[in-house]
Amino acid sequence: MFKNRTDVKENKVKSVRVKPKGAGAFVCFATAFALAVQMCTLVFLYVFFACVFPVFFYFSLALTFIACIAVFSSDRDAQSKAGWLILMVFSCGSGYIIFILAHKKVCYGAYKRAFDRLYARSKKYTPQFVLSDCGEEVRGICTYLNNAAGFVPYSGTDIKYLNSPAAFFDDFFKRLDSAEKFVFIEFFIVADGELFERLLKALSRKVEQGVEVRIMYDDAGSLGLLSRNAKKRVRQAGILLQPFSKMLSPFSFALNFRDHRKIIVIDGKTAYAGGCNVVDECIQSRAVFKDAGVRMDGGAVDAMTLAFLRQWEFVCGKSVDWGNYVGLSVPAVNASVVMPYAGGPDLKEDVCHSVYLGMINSAKSRLYIMTPYFVPGGSVLCALKAKALSGVDVRLVLPEVPDWRFLYRMTVSYAQSLIPYGVKVYFAVNTFVHSKVVLSDGCAATGSVNMDMRSFYLEFDNGVLTDDKQFVADAENDFNAVFAENEPAKQGRVGFAGKIFTGFLKIFSPLM
Repeated sequence: MFKNRTDVKENKVKSVRVKPKGAGAFVCFATAFALAVQMCTLVFLYVFFACVFPVFFYFSLALTFIACIAVFSSDRDAQSKAGWLILMVFSCGSGYIIFILAHKKVCYGAYKRAFDRLYARSKKYTPQFVLSDCGEEVRGICTYLNNAAGFVPYSGTDIKYLNSPAAFFDDFFKRLDSAEKFVFIEFFIVADGELFERLLKALSRKVEQGVEVRIMYDDAGSLGLLSRNAKKRVRQAGILLQPFSKMLSPFSFALNFRDHRKIIVIDGKTAYAGGCNVVDECIQSRAVFKDAGVRMDGGAVDAMTLAFLRQWEFVCGKSVDWGNYVGLSVPAVNASVVMPYAGGPDLKEDVCHSVYLGMINSAKSRLYIMTPYFVPGGSVLCALKAKALSGVDVRLVLPEVPDWRFLYRMTVSYAQSLIPYGVKVYFAVNTFVHSKVVLSDGCAATGSVNMDMRSFYLEFDNGVLTDDKQFVADAENDFNAVFAENEPAKQGRVGFAGKIFTGFLKIFSPLM
């Protein structure tokens, strides 16, 4: 059994590493090197043609001007527009090339069409859209998710809030012992270590019993963390293993679209979602590592199964008979609404952003947010300010202990900007908060979705929205425990140089 780390609060911790020392730098260097090679190639070709054909330079300036107009008139977030316009201005006429290559229809068009076919197949296994008795807030968001992506709400599902990595993994391993047919696992990070060894041992035992096991991990998230030997041992155990979007594949701007989802499905009867990864840091951190998850038993498990199978089939390119994995759950005696959803570049709409924004806009008395990263964009910031000014109790829980310092600097800056409007900001003392939870008047959402631009627009993420009274109460207790141990932050002062540096980081925040 894992233990919650609460004893470390006596000792001050400056930062926490989700990845081993040097791994984060290696990932950044590898990504930057790949980008640099591509950028240098583009610049070389551009300069070559501009020198040989002078008219090409003026033609490029015209195209860059048109690209600027396209950016300015698009429905992108203001920060994203600013970043692209600055790139255009300083690119000496070549910015339009990057703009075209990075456009989703160019770099992800074929992949999007493949996902469209997978979503079309999903409809056969998705029930009709029916809403039981629920509040306007839940009804509105569920209706949006159905119209935008075809997701449906479920009743007859028991749902449990898991308030720590220890609670999450203890519950998972207990349910794993009873697996009989299949186990699906999808994580952003899978790393060598104690937790991995325990997982591999348990899954190997299940494979010997005839259970089918599939694991999918993100190749960038696990780069430098999951060794070749570990992968070899997984496959030798009879476990099907698939990386998402290999970093060492032919370069494409689509490499920026990562699989950040966390999904576990056991026998089509039980499913898990949340913020946890398979890393030892969440159970052995020098600081308190706070995370949250959700367990579902019932009809809503099918939605998680389909989300996994779409991603799996997209990655491996082999057709799977989905009918063997859905419709296996036993309905629970629970009339609460449970709405699983998954967002990413595979959809036209930015559903993860819209779910959070919908919860913010519909809040009438309270709105509590817990997130490791807070780089929300203009629409969410404006909505939070308006809610606080209108008398809604808006509270934001953030880590005091960072993992990525540049990203944390922006998180603190954005959070501080909300304090004058009446938002209460809590930095959990000596804690790395990795939970992604939004609690409104009568509903709660949790999953893998951070309150940042990457989760909103670039990554594959998933979450669960519910109005289950016990789940909402447990989430509220989790927030209240943080409020009881911490004081709201006061408005801080930042020097001129600090403001300039943070402002520079904000310009490129959509990429972080």
